[in-house]
Amino acid sequence: MRSMMALLALLFIGGKAGALSAMPNGEGNPYPMVFALLGVVALVCVAYLAVDWLTWRMVRRMREKYDVDSLTKALKSAWLACKAAKALGDMGDAKAVEPLVEALDDRNDEVRQAAAKALGDIGDDRAVEPLTQALSDRYRGVRECASYALQKIRGPCHSP
Repeated sequence: MRSMMALLALLFIGGKAGALSAMPNGEGNPYPMVFALLGVVALVCVAYLAVDWLTWRMVRRMREKYDVDSLTKALKSAWLACKAAKALGDMGDAKAVEPLVEALDDRNDEVRQAAAKALGDIGDDRAVEPLTQALSDRYRGVRECASYALQKIRGPCHSP
């Protein structure tokens, strides 16, 4: 999702720069500074996309090797945590339950949300109590994923 937003921002900025380049370069013209700023923004967007691509590649390699231990260590990394949680949920290995439960206490809302969803994908009963506590999280996305996970583990009739 972030990659798409960064790409759209880059395309939007490129269109604006093309329109501004038709302006005359007279005395006191502010457009050279605008172009410099647009260049910096474009560079930041490209750097973000490159880092995002590299982190997905790293997690994909760990997943292909079925390296649960490395993926659980990646839950501690700010750059890799969400992707690692998703990969662990897709793998469905019960060894990942405890590290994912710990990730429910992460300070990053997106990591907590990904951990809750991954716990639901794994479907282990050990996650019921921590997911029940996550239903009172301040972030709506975490609460929704915890509810979804509990429905997957217990079934729709038993969800709170």
